[in-house]
Order: sequence, then structure tokens, then C-alpha cells
Amino acid sequence: MLVVHPSQLEMPVKPTRTLRDLPMPPLDPRVGRVTGQAMQMRADHHGLIHETLRTCGDYGRLRLFWAEAIVIASPEGAKCVLQTDAANYNKNNMGYREVARVLGDGLFTSDGDQWRDNRVVLQPFFTRKTLAHYGEKMRKHSEDLAGSIPEGPVDLAEETVALTLRILGDCIFDEDFEPYVPLMLEEFGTVLRIVNERVVNHVPLVDTLNVLRERTFQASLGRFNDAVQELVDKALADPDRAASQTSVIHALHANEATRDPKNVRDQVITMMFAGHETSAVALQWIFHTLATQPEWREKVEAEIDAAEGFDELPVLERVIQETLRLYPPVWIVTRRIEDDVVIDGIEVKKGTLILVSIFTIHRNPKYWDDPDRFDPDRFLPERTKDHVKGQYLPFGMGKRACVGSRMAMLELKTIVATLLREVRFDLAPGSAMHIESSLTLRPEGAEMICTRRQRGPS
Repeated sequence: MLVVHPSQLEMPVKPTRTLRDLPMPPLDPRVGRVTGQAMQMRADHHGLIHETLRTCGDYGRLRLFWAEAIVIASPEGAKCVLQTDAANYNKNNMGYREVARVLGDGLFTSDGDQWRDNRVVLQPFFTRKTLAHYGEKMRKHSEDLAGSIPEGPVDLAEETVALTLRILGDCIFDEDFEPYVPLMLEEFGTVLRIVNERVVNHVPLVDTLNVLRERTFQASLGRFNDAVQELVDKALADPDRAASQTSVIHALHANEATRDPKNVRDQVITMMFAGHETSAVALQWIFHTLATQPEWREKVEAEIDAAEGFDELPVLERVIQETLRLYPPVWIVTRRIEDDVVIDGIEVKKGTLILVSIFTIHRNPKYWDDPDRFDPDRFLPERTKDHVKGQYLPFGMGKRACVGSRMAMLELKTIVATLLREVRFDLAPGSAMHIESSLTLRPEGAEMICTRRQRGPS
């Protein structure tokens, strides 16, 4: 019997425009006929892509030297690319190739059967049942930091990276990551900085001439890979832990489809990156934002002080959600089209670069009132019921959505609540924050001051 899926009964979407019909921001001064907007992208790619919303609307066109790109600032367009027609798009673009130099064929960079096999193995580490065992570990590490962080100027980036690494090691790897923290801060930090420079400041042929930078990259990557291999070998040499399957290393090694040594290493590196980088950046944004929103900080502190546990903290949850709206750490998703497609009525040709700007979707005035204003009450239930699919994407959407999104939200809530019971972070006088758009969206330039909270008797 022939079975027809309901989607096959729908009339195909007829394109009403082509990519060339879309507006585009001004070309680069003087050299734009050759470079398009590539020099603006090199100088401030986040600013250029966000400016495309203002000048072009939901869809805009860019030309980066000879490469054509479409910038998507529409929930419907994001849904087409990331969910409805996801099979028509791949990760075969320069950005992912650069990241793959570090992460290999990990969950973030791979496609097809390899991605699916690894996702199946890793998914059980992020279920609701599993997360119930992580909360206490997160709280313990957070309390350790709250009790030891000194008053005065604080490097919030370093502290949050170290904390999220310790939590990651304890929860996902069943391992004390303390010995690896300096390595991640130094070697992995160097590697990511160089990858970011190559992705953001890319000029064809020029990158290949920077021999000194490449030597630095390879040296740091080598030392980091050696440490990861030591971590893997140590875990696999422990038969008791291998039998208990409490580490992703053992779970990957136990499955015939994922036990290849290179695959295990690639997944471990990816988990180390994705499991701490985005959470650390989100924490930095939350504390920076609360430092500039005293009314909301007082509300959060009052809620935390009155709570016996961290299960029900609705004000803090809304503050986290609103911060992730304004400053999504994963602020852009890139894809390349495998075959000619129609995106929300726009005909786009094979090979075109797709830039789904989550940051811009989150600030699109068609979907958010006064979008640049910090307003956690946007996430009250009565106001979110009218949200459209694709309007809020801090963890992506579709089958490639972040596997650890539930763990990330639990981690953010636990860390913020634990720290704010004991300390407060303020901007240093005269300090100003600006957005640094690297692989993740980071707060830069603001010096933070830590002080102990003086609480009255409960």
C-alpha cells in the first residue's frame, strides 16, 4: 500500500524572489567591487550581520569576495534551515573546517551516520533522570568557588571557565578536572583564539602565509591533544569505572559504532569545548547584566535568600532566559546549501552560504517589543504563549539542537544562585563593556569587582 506523508500533499512553495533580489548593506569603501562586504566582516562581523537587519530586514545578501551569502533574521527562515529542510544543508564551510582542526569529527562538526551514532551514545548523559544526579555536584563546586573567591578585582572569564570545567569533569567524565584547568586556560585558549582569528579575519591566501601563527597553533594543539589522550587512557585503564559506564569515554568505547580511538578523542574534545565554553560565557553575561540592572539583581537576591532549594526560582530563570536572548553565546549558525532551495519564498542556489543570525532574530522588532531592553518578564507564561517557532533559539532547534541544553540551564541556575547567596559582582568605576563576537559572543572590556554580601539574619 502506498503511504503518502501529509507534507507530500502540500503544494510546493513557489519562489517569489531570488537571492539577487534581496537588499544588501553598503559595499566596503574603495575596494568593495572586489571584496563585497568582506572587509567589514573582518573588522566587525557581528556588527555587520546585525546591521543587515536594520538595512535589509528579515533577509539580506552579502558578498564576501566571490562567495554569496544570505543573512537570515527571521524565525521562519531559521526553521527552514535548521528543522524543516535541514537535510538540504551541510556544514561544509570555512568556519566549520577551521573548528574541525581542533574538534575533529565531533558531535558539533560531523554529519550523517557518524553524528547519529555518537548522539545516540551521548544522549543518556543529558536526560532528566541523569541531571538529577548532577545538581548536587554543581552546587558543591559552586560553593567552593563562593567560599574562596577573593574580594576586589576578579577575572570573571577565568573563574567561570575554571568552574564549568570542574563541573564538566565531575558530571560527564567522572574525573577530577582540576589538573586540566591550567591547560584549558592556556593551550586550548590559544588554539581557540587562533581559530577565531582565522574565521573572523579570513582573507583568502593570506592565512596560509602566517607561518608563525600556524606554528603556535600546532604546538598548543599538540600539547592539548596529548593531555586529552592521557585522560582517555587513564579512564580506559580503570576496569571498575569502565564497568559502571559513568563517563562518556567508557560509553563511547563500549559501543562498536563509536569506539574508534580517533572518534573517542574527537568526542571528548568536543564535550570539553561545548560543555564549558558556552556556559562560562553565559555566566559572564548574566553577572555583567545584573551589575547594570540593580532592580533585577535585588529581586534575584531576595528570591534566592528566601528559597530553601534551587528547584523553584522563577525570577532567576527569567533573568537567565532574557540574558540568553540578548546575548546568546552561540550567536550565529552557518550552513551551505547542497541543492537549490526555497527559503520562505526566496530561491537560493546550491553552494550559497547561509548565516542564521540568532542574535539578530532575538532582537528583531517584529517579534520582540522594544527588543534591546532588558525585560525578564517577557518570559512570563502569559507572554511566551504567543511566541512563534524559531523566535527564541539560545540552544538552536531541530535535530541538531544542543544535546546539553537542559544541563546548561540547570548549571546556570545552580551556579548563579549559589554565588549570589555569598557574593556580588559590580562593574569597576569607569569600566565599560562591549561585545566581542568571536566563535561565541563574549563580554569584553569591563573590569568586575567582587564583594561579600552582608545579609541580615534569616
